[in-house]
Amino acid sequence: MQAADGQGEWRAGWRPLLASTIGFGSGLGLVTYLGSLFILPMQRESGWSTSAVTISPIISLLVGLCSPVAGMLVDRWGSRRISLIGLALLGGGLGVLAMAPLRPPELYGAAALIGLVGALSSTTPFLRCVAGWFPRRTGFALGLAMNGVPVMAFLVTPMVSWIIYEQGWRAGYLALAAVSLLIGWPLVYALLKDRPASMPPARHRGESPLRPALRQPAFWLVTLAIALASIPLGGFLASLQPMLASNHVPIREATILGMVYAMSIMLGRLLGGYCMDRFWDGAVALVLMLLSAAGAVMLAGGDMPMPLLVAAVLLVGMGQGAEADMIGYFALRLFGLEAYSTIVGVWTMAASLTIALGGFWFARIYDHAGSYAGACLLGATCFLLSGLILLGTRLVYRHVQAGKVPATA
Repeated sequence: MQAADGQGEWRAGWRPLLASTIGFGSGLGLVTYLGSLFILPMQRESGWSTSAVTISPIISLLVGLCSPVAGMLVDRWGSRRISLIGLALLGGGLGVLAMAPLRPPELYGAAALIGLVGALSSTTPFLRCVAGWFPRRTGFALGLAMNGVPVMAFLVTPMVSWIIYEQGWRAGYLALAAVSLLIGWPLVYALLKDRPASMPPARHRGESPLRPALRQPAFWLVTLAIALASIPLGGFLASLQPMLASNHVPIREATILGMVYAMSIMLGRLLGGYCMDRFWDGAVALVLMLLSAAGAVMLAGGDMPMPLLVAAVLLVGMGQGAEADMIGYFALRLFGLEAYSTIVGVWTMAASLTIALGGFWFARIYDHAGSYAGACLLGATCFLLSGLILLGTRLVYRHVQAGKVPATA
């Protein structure tokens, strides 16, 4: 019966899932994913330092802080309306950035504008839509949707790179605006809709959908687990290439390992979601975090043969991909859809802040010790604690609130 229900979900929900995948891939995530392409051209034109023209941290920080507000809007008005508004505002913000004079107030102001509206085209609206259509195959469907950013990046990076090379960085930002407005927006308009049974309920003015969740220890335990797992995520994202260089890995092999890392994150989202749909999710979460911890311990060992380096990077990346999938998955399994996007927004904010903290801590540990070994061991410890907390939370809170959502016919 469950398999039949799962097949029914795919028949009914593949269009919203496709729209969510492409919409998410055309949104804020694509802008931050391709942010490094713009640094050198902007630096050459301005003569500023690399850090002065790196605006992605400003955008990411504001998106994280605004995610709970975006979640509340989605829970009140639905995924389709908010995602359409978000993609339109993102396209406009990118246009402002492309036309802004290259001076600090205008540049950072345009980046702040993108950050303030970016959460409306990030995870919150699209994950809610997918979770509503796939109450049984939640994990795998969420993994597919969250892989929209790397897939779109793979498709549009050659075009954006060529435009930047031929026309300059301003034209590159206009190209990203065109992706949001001419690819993501029309597809979301045509195919994305909330499942009727999952639409947000009417509420009295001033009533917060998050309040019942805040009273549950499970909410705070998962928040802590996500924050812990995000510390090494930020550390490895920021420091993997310097870490490999400090271990005397040649640039060619380091580039290959960077590709392995990116692919393993995508694989981890799919594999983690698939396993959580079919096995006990608490045990799956622990195993995935243990795999990442093992990879971090291997990287702490320093010099090692290339096959072991590939294995270590693969393990770390797979666990980190699965960790991103867990935000949407456990929000549905523990609390249902009533405050789903608000909870996802709060957990996204926690992850964003600790990702930034992890990048800073890894760099500080290297500056103090002259080695990334201590940072890798810190990451392994965070992975282990996160997995144990998720396991304990699911042992105590076994009730699946998502069962209240009727199966798709």
